Amino acid sequence: GATSCSFSPPFIVCCCVYFLKLQVTFFVIVNQFISSFPPLTHIYILDCSVNPSDFGLVNHGIGNVFEENWNLPTSALYEHAIKRKEGNIVHLGPLTVRTGKHTGRAAGDKYFVREPSSEKNIAWGPSNQEMDPEHFKALHVKCAAYLQNRSVYVMDVLAGHDERYQMPVRVITENAWHALFIRTMFIRPKDEDLKGHVPKFTIIHTPGMLADPKHDKTRSSTFIVSASLCVCVCVFPLTTVVFVVFCVLLSTLLCMYFHLCYYY
Repeated sequence: GATSCSFSPPFIVCCCVYFLKLQVTFFVIVNQFISSFPPLTHIYILDCSVNPSDFGLVNHGIGNVFEENWNLPTSALYEHAIKRKEGNIVHLGPLTVRTGKHTGRAAGDKYFVREPSSEKNIAWGPSNQEMDPEHFKALHVKCAAYLQNRSVYVMDVLAGHDERYQMPVRVITENAWHALFIRTMFIRPKDEDLKGHVPKFTIIHTPGMLADPKHDKTRSSTFIVSASLCVCVCVFPLTTVVFVVFCVLLSTLLCMYFHLCYYY
């Protein structure tokens, strides 16, 4: 007939302590192994980048990109745009590109996130449509997900000639020619000031990503959203994730083991 085996409480406690020691040892080994690598935010920054800011993309909820190109000079952006087939060099050297169906402002697709600090200062209407904060956050996550495993171009610039009112701006885009446009349009900080650049206004530019009007509550697949909200992003260290997964697997195996011992 079937037999069952049982374990005394001291034996079970000893087993738990033993496996806890194994978990701690595993965590220490994995942590030392991963710590031997440089930080993930700097692995994919190209050598031709100019003084990447210490205020990295992770502060905008963006990660896992293929490569980061920070403050590239004009010549490098020209080269990138041609290699990526974003445009063509025509007679005497200008770079020409096709903008697609949009040849100007998409005024009907402009939104402002309605929130207490700014809602009284906006003339709400067809050209200043409101967006719910939750829908904005969902779109932000969607943009961040879209940029994963893609090359991104980051331009840290200044808006406003008068230094008393100048605002540090950051533009994050997927296209080299858009970065070149920003480099030409805004004031460029001194190279030595780029390292400490912390933007007060950030533009995340993802022209290749289309919105779903039904799900994202937009008029069309195009959207230009302005928000003064802080987007909170939780970033868990890889070692913590590995440790949690290991504990879950180990607990499952232990449950299966005691279950089999009880019935057989």
